[in-house]
Amino acid sequence: MAGSRFDDGLLGSWSGAFGWVVIAEPVLPGELRGLAEDLGVGKRVAEASADRFPERAVQARRLKERHAELQRGGSAGFWRIRVWQAGLTR
Repeated sequence: MAGSRFDDGLLGSWSGAFGWVVIAEPVLPGELRGLAEDLGVGKRVAEASADRFPERAVQARRLKERHAELQRGGSAGFWRIRVWQAGLTR
């Protein structure tokens, strides 16, 4: 439901009780560097075959954007967020 408000979408269609649990943990700098390095390798592999396989070009672009995001996280902070949601069934 792109562009819709939360209460018009989910809350408007859910008639019973429900709950949310949100856990946020900071990603440690060493783990963040490791993730960025792994993505960098994947990006280079995808770029190497992007001229022959169009889907690899898309994959390379996405990995490049994610790699840049992880690198920015080194200075701005990066969090692992998990959301659990549950509701009653009828």
